[in-house]
Amino acid sequence: MSDCRIERIERAGHALFTDQPDAFAESMERFLADATSPTP
Repeated sequence: MSDCRIERIERAGHALFTDQPDAFAESMERFLADATSPTP
């Protein structure tokens, strides 16, 4: 998968959106920004 991305969020368990909500939100913002950006 050429467009695959892995992000590691430290000190987060299986429910990272409750363990590290700010880091999760930042990761989602990056993902959505990239997903809606035109690709060459």
